[in-house]
Amino acid sequence: MSLFGRNDPPPRQHGLGRPMPSRFPYADRPQPAPSVGPSQGVVTRANRVIVFGPTGAIVGVFVYQPGTTPALGNGPIDWMTASTVDPFGNVLPTPGTGTQGASGSGLGWAALSGGSLYLNVSGGTLNLAGQLAAPASGEVQLTGSLQALGDQAATMILLSKNFAGTPIPVIEIGSPLVNCGLTVMGPVNSTLGTPSDPSTITTDTWHQVTVFLNNWTSPNGFYYKLTTNNSLMFAGQLANTAGTAGNSQAFTLTAPYLTANRVEFGIATEAAAPNVSHSIQFDTAGHFQVNTAAGANDHISVSWECPLDVP
Repeated sequence: MSLFGRNDPPPRQHGLGRPMPSRFPYADRPQPAPSVGPSQGVVTRANRVIVFGPTGAIVGVFVYQPGTTPALGNGPIDWMTASTVDPFGNVLPTPGTGTQGASGSGLGWAALSGGSLYLNVSGGTLNLAGQLAAPASGEVQLTGSLQALGDQAATMILLSKNFAGTPIPVIEIGSPLVNCGLTVMGPVNSTLGTPSDPSTITTDTWHQVTVFLNNWTSPNGFYYKLTTNNSLMFAGQLANTAGTAGNSQAFTLTAPYLTANRVEFGIATEAAAPNVSHSIQFDTAGHFQVNTAAGANDHISVSWECPLDVP
């Protein structure tokens, strides 16, 4: 009978009649001193595992692909170490706590090292708490956290840090409740465009003016659209069936096709005197106006990119 009132088996004897320490000691029995040596069992149970060693020594925990033998050329699939190699000389992607596909499979790896999280996906699938996943080959889908009902300001932002450590937005995607606009805080460069497959960024499609004023019309159609340069492109022909003495408004546009300040430009006319120039202006109210005189049915060709943010 022990002090705690339970019937314990008598301690095993070994050596000179000394008790043999139990593999799984009871809390009320003396604990064996720590020792180092290979485990003879398949399962090892412990409530503490302490791994340490002298500076420069390869210490840590290394797990290898089941069914394989650890050796040079067969690196670990999981590791927890401050070393750059495993005990067999296999170079690890990074010190720290990491995991990877089968050694040499090229399926990428992930590790937490020095307070940084490293994700390297090469031929594998990246999945972060169900929010970051690869739904198809070559694609990465990023899903933000749940958006509050009616939240008009929810965005997804990619940040970088400046030399002072201050996070600076690099890419910002607007809320779908407002628009899904993409803002890139820097130049967008593409060098792989070809004549058959050019590098293009579009922000609008062509719209045709259908309502004209003051006897103005368009023989072959008159069009406009926003450009990625924060400008408004006009293209087409104008003609006045009765002729005009000048300062005649041809049509009116509405937001967002408005300029911050009035802009004027000059063009040539297709008439008996083809070198006759005309002055056209576009103002903050959206009025497109021919300032100079034009003869009846003179064709005025327009191809103009009007800046919307001109000071």
